[in-house]
Amino acid sequence: MSFDVELRRARAALGQARADTPPADPRPEATGAAYEDQVRVVAAGARVTSVVLTDRAMKLFAEDLSGHLTEAVNAALDGLRAPDTEDAGGVPDPGALAQRMREVEAYGLRMMETIGRSVDEAVDRVRDRTGMHGDAGGHGLAALFAQSLETLRQVSAAIEGPEMPDGTGESADGRIQVLARGGGRVEVTLDPRVLRLPAEETAGHVMLAVNAALDDRDAKAAGAPAPSTVDTEELARSVRRAQDMSLEHMQRYTGAVRQLMSSIGEPPVRGGIPAEREDGG
Repeated sequence: MSFDVELRRARAALGQARADTPPADPRPEATGAAYEDQVRVVAAGARVTSVVLTDRAMKLFAEDLSGHLTEAVNAALDGLRAPDTEDAGGVPDPGALAQRMREVEAYGLRMMETIGRSVDEAVDRVRDRTGMHGDAGGHGLAALFAQSLETLRQVSAAIEGPEMPDGTGESADGRIQVLARGGGRVEVTLDPRVLRLPAEETAGHVMLAVNAALDDRDAKAAGAPAPSTVDTEELARSVRRAQDMSLEHMQRYTGAVRQLMSSIGEPPVRGGIPAEREDGG
């Protein structure tokens, strides 16, 4: 058998093997379900590809079915985004950090107020006998927290970028309204009249409205002005200012406490008699 014949047979076998291999789906799917699996949504490629409503689901009030559809749609879309969140590698959420910073600020200011009030009361009790005087206030703690929060806001803006716009979509002559928020959440609202349609037709209209809202949101985002570049040098300066303020606060507070302690001396003399003995003590 000639080489040419063998080559033709090999090419034919390879072509058949390729034909028998099912093509890989370039768009992974994710499914969301609600109301005991009576509402099911499938998403792929950042869009909804299928919505299934059972007859039992169609018997719900429009408000209740809207909530179940919202839950299932978001579960499906979140399923598509899940791998991206795993790639974050433990990057902290700036919003969560800011909330934690506010909690620390409120706690720190309360504690400083409590400590300052306790020190002032103690100084008042022993001032006549010791001559102690001074101020143990916050010494710039509020300004320190304010600077730290501002720095965190700049970091958050650098990480998150500009806020995404909302998108809207509708179907069934406006009886199905969908809001695709810039943050990623989708909200479905049904008019009670849409429940008169067959379940399959209603499901199709929901899919159209959801995808229209997602398309509208993406189109608005594409047309939005480009995000301003972050001045990394200014950001670094802000971080250094916060660090310097932290050190300065500790130095000022330590100095105030040291001044209080060094002010302790002999009881003041009034008319040649120590104050603590004026009452015959």
